Amino acid sequence: MTLHPGYPGRSNIRSPVLPIVLYNGFKPWDAARDVGALIAPAPPFVREYCPRQGYDLIEEIRLAEQDALPVSICPPTSLPR
Repeated sequence: MTLHPGYPGRSNIRSPVLPIVLYNGFKPWDAARDVGALIAPAPPFVREYCPRQGYDLIEEIRLAEQDALPVSICPPTSLPR
């Protein structure tokens, strides 16, 4: 396993993980931005094991409205049918 260059030889440390949600719906994203808030409440003895992590949200329709989408590297005529 290849580790992050800043951690040579330390097998107990992993590279950072950046969770990303790529949303392409028409309605604005309205779900919680923390994974833990999307899971049903757990009993006290299990809570410490429940995930608590945010994620980066990319809303394609909002980027398109702002003309902020990158130019496609795959022209529509080359898409598989």
